[in-house]
Amino acid sequence: MHKRILIPLVTIFLLIGTAPAYADVTLSINGKSYSPLTPAYLENGVTMIGLDYVSRVIGGTVLIEGNLCVLSKNNIKLDLMAGQTTAKLNGKTYNLAAAPKIVDEEVMVPLRSVMEALGVEVEWQPQTRTVAVTYLETRKGMTPKEVMLKSNQVLTEHNTYKIKAEFNDKTDLGIPDQSLKEFRVLDLAVQRNPVLAHAKTSVLIEDLSPHPETSSSEPIINEHVITDESEFYTLPEGWVKKDTSGKDSQALLEAFLQAYEPVKEIERLCDAGAIISFADDCTIDGQECWTVRVVSEHGREKFNDQQQATSEYIRCTSVVYDLYINQSSFELLSIKLERTSLSLLPETGIQTKTETTGYYYIYDLDQPVTVPNVSNYISWDDYRQNILVPEVPNDIKEMLSTD
Repeated sequence: MHKRILIPLVTIFLLIGTAPAYADVTLSINGKSYSPLTPAYLENGVTMIGLDYVSRVIGGTVLIEGNLCVLSKNNIKLDLMAGQTTAKLNGKTYNLAAAPKIVDEEVMVPLRSVMEALGVEVEWQPQTRTVAVTYLETRKGMTPKEVMLKSNQVLTEHNTYKIKAEFNDKTDLGIPDQSLKEFRVLDLAVQRNPVLAHAKTSVLIEDLSPHPETSSSEPIINEHVITDESEFYTLPEGWVKKDTSGKDSQALLEAFLQAYEPVKEIERLCDAGAIISFADDCTIDGQECWTVRVVSEHGREKFNDQQQATSEYIRCTSVVYDLYINQSSFELLSIKLERTSLSLLPETGIQTKTETTGYYYIYDLDQPVTVPNVSNYISWDDYRQNILVPEVPNDIKEMLSTD
């Protein structure tokens, strides 16, 4: 019996060569434009949308077993059968405007019928051909965004904290028998005052092709240290001190956090219009938690290939964060990440797909932070002039040193 949970990211190859009908409908979730990877479309006057996307924007869970699709949210359970217009809502008969169907492995369902079954308000705006979805859920009188912002504030009130993250990346290169797996680990320690921070990343690559060339038997490790005066990186030659003149310690720390801390990326996604909702409450290590879900998806974006300025590629991205927040203290305990990125080179037809799954764990609040000994560093100028470009004429080196 085939059984799977459908909060993982969906197969999105059907985006390439999308039929014009898929552009018929614009979606708005709580006033924010939403472009799911599989676009919604009109069929006989009924808006159809992927069941995955319904669950994401309202924070629900989907279970698939054969032709049976079960969508649940809080205490509401909706049983759907592919090909049938009759469903079960908490065990009672519920009529749908159209039958669910499976298209290219994606379960498509009538948007209004499914959303309204879960208490969501749906409005059709014919002037702009927009389906406006309104779903405002609260916890202790707070919206999911307010809960998230309060949790962020609580984290910043701790002078020190640590984060450990583990990720699995799988990349299909779009060529037969060519794929890669990466296992990435991040260890992060932060002290706000006086500024002291350390990030250590480890990457292990597994080439899954018949003739592997890029596998790494040992992890590739990089480290980054911030102190209240300086910034240091590890390079093959050892620690290198970066020129940080003109930057104060708080500016250094902010740039450091933007590079490594998940809360910063989530804030950027929210500022850019990500959808924020409550998923079902849960218990982690005996602690009652709220789950705040942040969803950002972009269907078809065109970019210039930096390696070949004359060519364009199309990229589709989907990012889903689940934040697990203690209901009493508002402490952020952990974060789940699911990300899919699909790129297509129109000139060749080659498409590359990368799927990432992983967790962040926040721990050791207000515990001492230490960083590696970086006293044997070399300056960035020395590295650039004597190691990076040792054969460059002196007059060119002088020009580089003034950059």
